[in-house]
Amino acid sequence: MKNMQLMRFKKSLNDLLGASVNLFTVLTILMSCYSSSIRCQNVRIDSLHSVITSSLEDSIKVRALEKLQREYVTLTHYEEALKASIDMLELAIKVEDHTSEARAHAHVAYCYYFMGEYTNAVNWIKRAARSAE
Repeated sequence: MKNMQLMRFKKSLNDLLGASVNLFTVLTILMSCYSSSIRCQNVRIDSLHSVITSSLEDSIKVRALEKLQREYVTLTHYEEALKASIDMLELAIKVEDHTSEARAHAHVAYCYYFMGEYTNAVNWIKRAARSAE
């Protein structure tokens, strides 16, 4: 059955792209698209790290840490996302940015949730609700 489906897929692909295109070419194109998206992600992460280390204004660092956390979550790098969230929280408390503080608590909760640490996630989401009041 799988062999039949593969044959239909190949035929559909050939009909769509032309007989001269083979499966190897299609896979090569798909892999290059995937790897270029990963490279773009790494460039964004590097850029955000640069902003965090070079910026003199803490409020800019808070926003950059939040964006960095989101990039790491997109890549499913939850440990790094958790660290960025905690750094964001500490900085938001320092500059007395209560909105960012509440969001940072929620980001920590989401990281714990994605890591399967549901008790920690619930505790942190409660903190987010308290800090949002």
